[in-house]
Amino acid sequence: MTAIAVGITYAGAEYVVMDRTLQQMESTIADAAAAARPTWFGAAMRDGRGITARLLIGPGTPVALWEVEDDGGQAPREDFPGDLHLDSD
Repeated sequence: MTAIAVGITYAGAEYVVMDRTLQQMESTIADAAAAARPTWFGAAMRDGRGITARLLIGPGTPVALWEVEDDGGQAPREDFPGDLHLDSD
């Protein structure tokens, strides 16, 4: 399976950006944050209605990204790197 797009959760809705890799989208978002300048990019609603949107990403914008596979599924998610522990004890 090959990743063909990047899924994005933005403001509670799911979108997809075609022909971009996860690394490209991460770089776009990191560059916008480092420049303290919001960046617009196009995305399509992931619900299949064919609606396109312009998303504004900048410092402090909460987004989640994942690879969308060519079979319509999602790429396996990696464990969070680092020492994050969510246990309450």
